[in-house]
Amino acid sequence: MKPGRDDLAPNVALISRRFNEMCRLVITEILSQSTINDRIQCIEKW
Repeated sequence: MKPGRDDLAPNVALISRRFNEMCRLVITEILSQSTINDRIQCIEKW
């Protein structure tokens, strides 16, 4: 990450950070399912 990025483009930095948080949430939710069928249902949900 470039220094001063939050100062120069705070909205872009926020969107990028939020996108990464959502990706982590979805990945965690999918991988926390114990069976393949549960994972499939979880993927279809998102």
